[in-house]
Amino acid sequence: MTRQRIPITFRSLLLVALLASTALFAPAVVRAATLDTTADAVLGQASFTTTSAGTTASAFAASFGPNAFAVDRSGRLFVADAYNNRVLSWPSAAAFTNGQAADLVIGQLDFTTGTPNTGGISAATLFTPFGVAIDVAGNLYVADFGNNRVLRYASPFASGMAAVQVFGQGGSFTSSSANNGGVSRSSLNSPFALHVDAAGALYIVDRGNNRVLMFTAAAAGDTLADQVYGQTNFTTSTPNSGGRSATTLNSPSAVTTDATGNLYVSDEINNRVLVYETLPTRDGTADRVYGQADFSSASSGASASLLNAPAGLAVALDGTLFVAEFLNNRVLQFNPGDTVADRVFGQPNFTTGTSNTGGISASSLSSVVGIALDNNQNLLVADRGNNRVLRFDQPLNTPLPTISSLGPNTVAAGSAEFTLTVNGTGFLSTSEVRWNGAPRPTTFISAQRLTATITAADVAAGGPFAVTVFSPAPGGGTSTLVNFVLTTRAALDTTADRVLGQPDFVSNTANNPLLGGVSLANISANSMRQPYGLLIDPRDGRLFVADTLNHRVLSWPSAAAFTNGQAADLVLGQPDFFSVRANQGGTATAKTLISPFALVIDAQGTLYVSDIGNNRVLGYSAPLTNGMAATRVFGQGGSFTTATPNNGGVSANSMSNPYGVALDTTGNLYVADAANHRVLIFNAPLNDTTADRVIGQPNFTSNTANSGGLSASSLEVPLGVFVDPAGALYVTDYNNHRALVYDAALTGDATADRVYGQAGSFTTSVANNGGLSATSLRLPSSIFRDDLGGVYIADSVNNRVLYYRGSSTTADRVFGQADFTSNTLGSAADRMSSPLALALDASRNLYVADTGNNRLLAFDTPQGNPLPTATSIGPTSVMARGPQFTLTLTGTGFVAGAVVQWNGTALVTTLVNSTQLTAVVPANLIASAGTANITVVTAGPGGGASAALQLTVAPFRARVLLPLLAR
Repeated sequence: MTRQRIPITFRSLLLVALLASTALFAPAVVRAATLDTTADAVLGQASFTTTSAGTTASAFAASFGPNAFAVDRSGRLFVADAYNNRVLSWPSAAAFTNGQAADLVIGQLDFTTGTPNTGGISAATLFTPFGVAIDVAGNLYVADFGNNRVLRYASPFASGMAAVQVFGQGGSFTSSSANNGGVSRSSLNSPFALHVDAAGALYIVDRGNNRVLMFTAAAAGDTLADQVYGQTNFTTSTPNSGGRSATTLNSPSAVTTDATGNLYVSDEINNRVLVYETLPTRDGTADRVYGQADFSSASSGASASLLNAPAGLAVALDGTLFVAEFLNNRVLQFNPGDTVADRVFGQPNFTTGTSNTGGISASSLSSVVGIALDNNQNLLVADRGNNRVLRFDQPLNTPLPTISSLGPNTVAAGSAEFTLTVNGTGFLSTSEVRWNGAPRPTTFISAQRLTATITAADVAAGGPFAVTVFSPAPGGGTSTLVNFVLTTRAALDTTADRVLGQPDFVSNTANNPLLGGVSLANISANSMRQPYGLLIDPRDGRLFVADTLNHRVLSWPSAAAFTNGQAADLVLGQPDFFSVRANQGGTATAKTLISPFALVIDAQGTLYVSDIGNNRVLGYSAPLTNGMAATRVFGQGGSFTTATPNNGGVSANSMSNPYGVALDTTGNLYVADAANHRVLIFNAPLNDTTADRVIGQPNFTSNTANSGGLSASSLEVPLGVFVDPAGALYVTDYNNHRALVYDAALTGDATADRVYGQAGSFTTSVANNGGLSATSLRLPSSIFRDDLGGVYIADSVNNRVLYYRGSSTTADRVFGQADFTSNTLGSAADRMSSPLALALDASRNLYVADTGNNRLLAFDTPQGNPLPTATSIGPTSVMARGPQFTLTLTGTGFVAGAVVQWNGTALVTTLVNSTQLTAVVPANLIASAGTANITVVTAGPGGGASAALQLTVAPFRARVLLPLLAR
């Protein structure tokens, strides 16, 4: 392959040979000052007066030096070293020292190799990379100019690593054709520069096609452009097509956006910078122009209003625009609102454009290309003709920060430590979040987002608390305050006490950008989009949520202890917390999901997930790790790569839209195979993926809705399943507007014994039969029985959750509505929108997937603890001075946290079930004879102490051994 040449304007006036004569006499200037036009640090050279080049960790390519920059949110610097065919990286853009060596290289295996496509074109090679960009999630994008492609590398980074995604080559890492397959939404021709905006959209300067392409979901795997600038459609590539105007481009060289979303493009051959404004709609027609009097001119020159081959662009937080001019060897600064430059870097005045005017120094420039502002508003300049990178420390005043919102904006008093997201403008890496004036550990996410650690002591009680952001000088200052108010958790009511997926109880935006952690408009570990399923691991209380339309499962360490808006620490179905694509990568695999619905976990830690879009149930073996592959699959004949409904035909091995999943106490798996109108039972799911029994159909090959007619044995779209400790099966029969209970499901009985929602009749299926009331249901989706025998049903289209005490089929309480005759939508702490799933933890706290509001709600012990009763103990007597022993109590109303007391002294107690406790009685309590009063005490809310049972401690009697008498 022949080496491609960049356009003449980037090669014609390289004055490297001339630089040598001036470099010998240029004085060394080292200054560490702000607000000036003298550089403060240099990379690629040991000092400001040298221009050497090479292939090392501390040098750039001869003749063509560095080209572009990217800075991640931690401050790490990436530099495109184009003609060494690599990207170099340094730990800190703001703190590198003169001549410092890079510690990371991409595109080469080491720091001494510089050949293009070393070892052959692949996902790990580069050929003249000119552009780099990084998104807020840490993905690095490289414009691989010579290979006509853009590569994406996922963090964490390592030298010589391979890219994970390619743009412009139809998904192939081994092809490099210009406009592979023709000019289109997915083709590229000499991509030159890149930019990622605050919403995560990727912009590619497709230089050879005279256009800029925008990809709104690049990090999610989308390689088809969504918008084009410079052309009227995706299939044309002519420069200045139809004549130079506000809609055309000719060899664009850079792209960026400002804080309000305005798009800036360097139109190099036209000697101008175009601005496409966001309001009312950002289209393909530019609204403003820099460097020209109008949109039809292309004059060049050296003045405060003329441009000559504009290259790099950067926009400061206050809207100040910086433009790098390749042929005028300078950087111009345009203050907000001005199209006439206000300051110049690299030249003594606005009318000089020579290379290294006055000699090579900290104030001179030669053939500048890329520029950028780091997280502290330091200006970085790719001084390519001098084979160096210059840093100008804070050439502008720091803006005064502003706060627009907090996420969460409330937590309950007494909450654990949590992460506060602060949204606003004007944030720097040196900005800090303050709580009542005191700084808190702060993490820079972007200029619009900070996060801070708020301790448990901060929210133990009191408030309101003043949240502010402080930015240091020059400029800077303290933002106006936003009050953070605590809420009070209350038991025994129908008002939610905590929320996940939203910053407060009134918001309901899908993937709410105000609660994004390290994300902005994109999803993150904090966000949800129509969560459908819930699970609380009975072993340790870990919470799992099926974040259905984000095609993933999220998990939190503790259901009982999460704070409002907390970020998950585990994700399945996606490679990270920032990806959302269904079947990430395009096809079903053991690592992907489409619309997961329900979850259940067994005693060994195997997690089962109903993957409804792929018509399968997946099993993930413990230990669970981010992005892991499933180890078992049900419904696809053992294949992880097929997703066909009823693959191979309706059978004991097939599924079609499986929804609910449940396990009984012996480990049998139950699956609500909704589109086949049946429940499948797998007796040994860890060993066999073929169903052993079926409910709702006469056999495994039938899938008729209400097969045999509506009855106690029929189903139409079963969604939720649950099995109680006694083996009774509960099913929400969605399309029949009812819930069924099979008391003897474990013994093979497929006929329901009890029905909710149809006034006791198994032959009616009317929505809200008899009218909206405490006995009616409309498309119920989930069901759960608590340890007291009460039943919860998520009555989805009535926007409520009902609670039924004991065996009654008339609801006793309603959540999400003011009464039993209301079903309006709402997003307050006591309102719901299409709740689809529910769960209870060991303390009987209620959790609801409030799907339509894109959130999870937690209700603290809404039913309260019962008053326990103790009916018998065993043993009933022991001998004094004996060893410690285990006491067994039977009774009713035993719950987690119940304590057995011995004459008022608490014993170490184990909950066996709601009717049995065991307690260890230490030897010191039976040292002497007497009677012990045995009680069971359950903490509030509710609860109390049972009546006492008596245990006798008999007097100690020593055994006397008499000697044998001789006969």
